[in-house]
Amino acid sequence: MIEIEKKFQLSQTELARLLVGAKPLRGKRFSDTYYDSADLRLTTRDIWLRSRDGVFELKVPLRTDKNRNKTDVYREIITEPEITKELSLPTSRSFSESLKLAGLQPFCTIVTERKKYKRGDFAIDIDRADFGYQVTEIELEAPSEAEIKQTEKKILDFAKSLGFSTGPLNGKVCEWIMRNNPAHYEALVKAGVFGSYQWTRPR
Repeated sequence: MIEIEKKFQLSQTELARLLVGAKPLRGKRFSDTYYDSADLRLTTRDIWLRSRDGVFELKVPLRTDKNRNKTDVYREIITEPEITKELSLPTSRSFSESLKLAGLQPFCTIVTERKKYKRGDFAIDIDRADFGYQVTEIELEAPSEAEIKQTEKKILDFAKSLGFSTGPLNGKVCEWIMRNNPAHYEALVKAGVFGSYQWTRPR
């Protein structure tokens, strides 16, 4: 699966405009726990390992440049055997034991209340995290890597048609890191995963 999404912070007026003609779907509440090593060898490569309500997922970047102004483009890996292979984890132990042997430990947990909608081909998620951060995501799936740019353009053209700013914006985990772990944040900026201009210090 190739997930392409763009994050926005929208006013109530902008949200109303986005949801014109959208079909409401069943919302949900979930808890994400993110993992990395002490030397941050995953997140400094823009690789994100999380457990969502006990089910592990891995996001691996497909963008080859460091330009985060457009959209987030990741390949999602959703089975433990595939994650084990991708991360070259030990195969002789259980998955949880393999994570520990590889030095991968939780570094944050975020509980999210999500409202979901469908507008045409676009999936819309409105997330409010337990630390007070709200973000809206507009998402499409690209059928293949060859169609990534075309899919990105569809999202950006749709957002621009509604008058939304398409500048960079933190996702929930990035905002959490910025607020709670400055050293981790600085490592991500130094690694080029994020530009420092993306980060808005909380008031």
